[in-house]
Amino acid sequence: MTWLSRPQPELSISESDRWYVQLDGHPVAIIENPTDADMFWFTWDVVPLGETPIPTDLWDDSTDSRRSFRHFETDELDPGAFPGGKGMLESGRVLIRGPLRNRERLLDEQYRAPKSRIRRLLQWIVS
Repeated sequence: MTWLSRPQPELSISESDRWYVQLDGHPVAIIENPTDADMFWFTWDVVPLGETPIPTDLWDDSTDSRRSFRHFETDELDPGAFPGGKGMLESGRVLIRGPLRNRERLLDEQYRAPKSRIRRLLQWIVS
């Protein structure tokens, strides 16, 4: 394996992705059926969980620390996802940047990678 062909973690949103939307650590809704809206932004269908109504400000573009997104299948938490705009769209969907699988691993590798890539490149040149 050369230094350029090092495998990268899969970072994507697939059509089958489903995420729990959590409020204070408790799931209140599921977002599903992502549709590409713009670079890095997707619209999602919202499926409420239980009888409790979802607070309308949950979809505001604030950096509300009470809100989190957890992947339905992998249980992975994405701290970098956030909604855009003020509330739900007229279509009944929500606009969210992300959430993305493997975000934590990718960020970790981005901060570690430059030193190790340079070291591998130098070793490759010298050998």
